[in-house]
Order: sequence, then structure tokens, then C-alpha cells
Amino acid sequence: METASQQVADEVRCECGKITGERCAWVGHEDETAMVEWTPPSIRRSIQDARAAGNLGGLGAPLARRDDVSLLRLERSCAETAVADEPEWTRIVEST
Repeated sequence: METASQQVADEVRCECGKITGERCAWVGHEDETAMVEWTPPSIRRSIQDARAAGNLGGLGAPLARRDDVSLLRLERSCAETAVADEPEWTRIVEST
């Protein structure tokens, strides 16, 4: 049986606020989350410029280096909303 402190240690906070600009109130178990790759607006322009020059870019393409994207843990419905809102810049990479 888990103690209260073990249960708290297993809880995670949704990081969708890094996308929306507003802190999410959701706190829960990691099993209720998904890992999301998100390209911040600050680097999107350089990716768009590279595409215009004929280079591939965006999530999953060679130009989207690991340091270009943020890996965030989001509650599943927040993850689905993030992808629906910005499908070019957001994708679920792991659903727990």
C-alpha cells in the first residue's frame, strides 16, 4: 500500500501552460498524461524561412533538431487540444 507521500511523489502537473501562457490547474498521475513535442513560436520563423528556401522542417523533419522543440508532459485532453490547435507545431510522441 502506498503512503500519502508516495502518492504525492507520483503526481505530476500538466505543462500545457508553457503553450497557452496560463498555468493549468490539473495535477494527477503520470499515467493520465502524454509527452508532447512542441515547437515554440520563437523558432518557428527560422523553420518557415528554411522551408521557403527548399529545406524540410517542422516536427519529425531533419531541420527540427531536438533543441528546437520542447518536450512537455500534458494531461491527455490538454495534449489533444494542443495538437488540434497547432498541428504543424505540436505532436504527441508518447501516450502513457
